[in-house]
Amino acid sequence: MFDYAECETRTSRRFLGGTAILEAFDVEEVIVLPALRMLLRAAHPHSDPSDAAPGDEFGLAPLDESATAAVHSSIARHLRTSDVLADMLRECAGDGEAGASLRGVAGALPVRAQGFLLSDASRSGHPVRSDLVRLAFLLVAAHTLSDPTDVATASRSLNLVPPPLHRDRAMMKQVLAQLVPAFSSSQRSWLEITVSKAASFFSVPDEKRLPATGDLRLAEGTSDLTLLRYNRHSLALACDQAGLSLAGSV
Repeated sequence: MFDYAECETRTSRRFLGGTAILEAFDVEEVIVLPALRMLLRAAHPHSDPSDAAPGDEFGLAPLDESATAAVHSSIARHLRTSDVLADMLRECAGDGEAGASLRGVAGALPVRAQGFLLSDASRSGHPVRSDLVRLAFLLVAAHTLSDPTDVATASRSLNLVPPPLHRDRAMMKQVLAQLVPAFSSSQRSWLEITVSKAASFFSVPDEKRLPATGDLRLAEGTSDLTLLRYNRHSLALACDQAGLSLAGSV
């Protein structure tokens, strides 16, 4: 049995607590990797155009060779990151089976929010909207997640924090440059709205965003120094460069 309270105690002197590690693992497994794999799926028009909903005649446009290679590289990096996080969870729990048993757990707020939006999209009769939801959350994650591979040596006093995912941000810029011009006006609007929604969930304070673990919660106003470091300025610049006009502030 995974003992979260004990896990938090064991990691009190480390950079990340158990809930923060679990949050990052959730985001990697449920948001980032599925969305990256989605980008590799070539889109095809409906076999019968009369079956298509207005504005949803096509899915995401296929990427060129260079962008596809960048997505493949990103997938490889995130698979390694997921393995690192799983190892951290196993070490934290002191149980070799704990990491494997946690795969698929979706407790973090952005992960739960994406699930709700995907459910709504699947019921809307607009098939491509599910892809746009995943694309929106991937874009925000690229401007929020940091690299956990060096957290064991990070220090609160020296303010050494994991670096942002610069290669993923560059990859997303390349991908959006190809995808956005092919969107219909309704698809573009849907993506813009969903990016704003995704940003609002990633920017929630740590004590409310981290995955719930029974009654264990961070005290209000405190931080577990999570791997999520939402950068609204970087995200706003990326959206502007992609030609996306967001409703409200991201």
